[in-house]
Amino acid sequence: MATMEFKGIAASPGVAIGPIVVLPQIQALVNYRELAANWEIEWEIERLERALSATKEEFAAARAEMDHTLNDFSSLFDAYILLLDDKLIKQRTRLTIEKQKVNAEWALNLTLNQAEQLFADITDAYIKDRFRDIMAVIDHIMRHLSEDLSPEFNMQEPSILVVHDLTPADIIRLNTSMILGLATDQGGPTSHTAIIAKALGLPAVQGLEKISSSARNGDKAIIDGAKGLLLLSPSQPEIDFYQDQQIAYRLYLEKITALADLPSHTLDGVQVEVGANIEMLEEIASVHKFGGQSVGLYRTEFSCLSFNRQPTEEEMFDNLRQLALGLNGLSATVRTLDIGGDKLAGFTARGDEINPNLGLRGIRYSIKDRPFFLRQLRAILRASHYGKIRIMFPMVASAEEIIIAKQCLQEARDSLRRQNLPFAGQVETGIMIEVPAAAIAADILAREVDFFSLGTNDLIQYSMAIDRNNEQVKALYQPLHVSILRIIRQVAQAAREAGIDFNMCGEMAGNPRYTPLILGLGVHKLSMSPVIMPRVKEVVRQVNLEYWQKVAEEAINLAAVDQVEALLAFHLKNQMPDLFGGE
Repeated sequence: MATMEFKGIAASPGVAIGPIVVLPQIQALVNYRELAANWEIEWEIERLERALSATKEEFAAARAEMDHTLNDFSSLFDAYILLLDDKLIKQRTRLTIEKQKVNAEWALNLTLNQAEQLFADITDAYIKDRFRDIMAVIDHIMRHLSEDLSPEFNMQEPSILVVHDLTPADIIRLNTSMILGLATDQGGPTSHTAIIAKALGLPAVQGLEKISSSARNGDKAIIDGAKGLLLLSPSQPEIDFYQDQQIAYRLYLEKITALADLPSHTLDGVQVEVGANIEMLEEIASVHKFGGQSVGLYRTEFSCLSFNRQPTEEEMFDNLRQLALGLNGLSATVRTLDIGGDKLAGFTARGDEINPNLGLRGIRYSIKDRPFFLRQLRAILRASHYGKIRIMFPMVASAEEIIIAKQCLQEARDSLRRQNLPFAGQVETGIMIEVPAAAIAADILAREVDFFSLGTNDLIQYSMAIDRNNEQVKALYQPLHVSILRIIRQVAQAAREAGIDFNMCGEMAGNPRYTPLILGLGVHKLSMSPVIMPRVKEVVRQVNLEYWQKVAEEAINLAAVDQVEALLAFHLKNQMPDLFGGE
């Protein structure tokens, strides 16, 4: 039988080889039933309430049963329990029963459809996966309504688990020591399932679409978690190749884990801070595991938008307090809400914007919704009492926006003082440099803030006037374009002359090949995905800064990207043959 190749989404790196076990999909029956009498409506509302309570008990029990290796994920169930009380699920479903006079299952299914419509136009992966949380919670409620609960499931031998979809509550019930790898029809790299798989060290591929219906129990398979591949019925040469890859990856993990806590300074003694970009409390463990020296970017979108409503100050404060305490003295740069464009679903009423990516987003949205902005600033300030917190404003284009944001911050401080609520006396404020206007006026903006953080993803997109999600033009998304390199150097120089910190937190910062050139351009603080940090620190320790400053000077005077690529490849191979000699 020829090998069948399935391409999905790389969710957790590593290689798994073994037999497949297909976990049956639980599909609760959704029947339509019209209600004729008031007592029927009351009965269906009571059924809904019982199902909500039973689901809450189920999540609480799953939380209590968590293996110690998953303790950092207990807050997932706290978030799920909060969703059970959220108006999107509870109130809307109850209202549908009352108004449309339908049974609870049908009303809950309508709620799911409405939620799906809210998220339909979103392309941002982080926000898109929050809809999956709603799906997971509704799925468990539906199971209790239909009394079709999860069956007992025991794996007889270590196997690759194949399933249509898997919620965190389902994962807790499984003996994870028997799972070699995970393959799902649904999901993506930022789903909770993917994050848990990474924490457990399980290779995982998600978004395979039809793998659960194509695979059979006992089929041999290979998962390549880094490439997002599943090979069904592989040949012996393929098995041999991936066995070698499996050993190589295991050795690589051992190496980077051993290197994680080593310092990050150049050969000529310049200290480089290597930090993490995270968005969930569950990722704090990875910051420590992989030797992070800070959290250079804490995205607040997940903790805010997972409620499908504006969160309260207390909810935001509790999340940020846990962040500060969990970092054990490491600093965290908290970015205020960066919504807008395709990130408005479930949070606020959407206006009709012809081009939302150039509309009301980032700091513009926060200034417009001042009451929410003040609540978030109060929450951040209160959390600063428990650890080292900095505040960063996104999508800033002018000094006027910074001044207004700082006025709001002062208003938040004054209100906390009136209530005698504690917060740190000195909380640094900074901005994301991701709009060309901000980069051009960086020397002026530097007078207003304590630090800059360069968001290369949007900066490249806006500078090059391209949408990187557009297949027609995404090839023009070039981090090594001379204009981008010049912007980086210009902003670094403005920050240095003003005596303020300068960090880079976009995807470019997490590419080890770019690290020497970035340092040469004047950036000495980088933040990235936690697992990449040891590799970047390893590169930093082999950098002669003076040498790479000269390379950077040459690079910014080249005409074409391929010339910069060739220059970079030559010097990487020449200076770091053990790391890049194979290029």
